[in-house]
Amino acid sequence: MITDAYETLKQHQSTAVGVIEAAKDAFTVIAASMELAEETRPPELHASYALLHQEAVDGLAALSPRANAVIPTADRAVDVPELEKISSLGGLLCEVLLTAAEHHTDVNQRLALLNAAAHAAQIRDLLAP
Repeated sequence: MITDAYETLKQHQSTAVGVIEAAKDAFTVIAASMELAEETRPPELHASYALLHQEAVDGLAALSPRANAVIPTADRAVDVPELEKISSLGGLLCEVLLTAAEHHTDVNQRLALLNAAAHAAQIRDLLAP
């Protein structure tokens, strides 16, 4: 899940086409993974997973303000990804969204991209070593 989202986002890094959809998918994967982590990992880390989950949901909401974001439940057979992978995805997501915002002419869309980038940066920074 994480690797696929990372590769898809990486493909869209240099083009404006498909960036928003790829970013939505990345936020969705992070949110679903952190929800699964809350349910299956040690309770002392639940607050951290919940915070990461909320940042992902907020990032998704910034990109889809008119839609109620439905986060699919992660497959219980899949292991929770390593937090380093989540951090890497958050960093790439931030970078891609900032680049997209720089090239966007619509002020409202630019603001939405910047807000989503801030949530992605928060995910990256919360997991920084």
